[in-house]
Amino acid sequence: MPRKKPRQRKPSVEHNHLTVEVVSYEADVSAGVNYDAYDPHHALLLDECDPVYQFSTHVMIKGITTAPKSREGNAFELQILSEARPSSNLDLMLKDIHKRNEYEAPEYRPYRGKQIPVYDPPNGVGLIDKVRGKDAWTSWIFVKPGFVSDALRLLALDKQLYLSVHERKEGRSRWVQNVSIQTEAPEAEEG
Repeated sequence: MPRKKPRQRKPSVEHNHLTVEVVSYEADVSAGVNYDAYDPHHALLLDECDPVYQFSTHVMIKGITTAPKSREGNAFELQILSEARPSSNLDLMLKDIHKRNEYEAPEYRPYRGKQIPVYDPPNGVGLIDKVRGKDAWTSWIFVKPGFVSDALRLLALDKQLYLSVHERKEGRSRWVQNVSIQTEAPEAEEG
């Protein structure tokens, strides 16, 4: 009887580097009273340190994926959402993600003769989803207001722009590990 080949296991985490040629963008800004002030019983993450007056910015960037080859020609939308409030957790520091043991003491591991911290990093800055039945992807990220201001300055330029998206796939979820808006195609940078 012939021996069975051992099954190839898929890596638990896959990384892809997407290049998206920007085609268009839309933006809106809003100001108003925090809706949790009127309906605190409907608040999912009620945080009394959040401001009463909320200011938010939403930018949607649309483009066509040029890399990798498996996604070439696919539509890609990136929604950038920004609200300046403490409960958004955008001000986390490394000490905040330091892994703790059962006694709440910070964990360390040996590395080249010294002890380095063990971190429990966030999954990413946002998610990427496949549009069912189409060659299209949608993505969203939450960012600080300064990022949105810089993005809008670049988008206002009369130049071809590109998105560089580092995607990390773990299980069935696709996370945005890193995203940048740039004037040069990422392939041109690499090689």
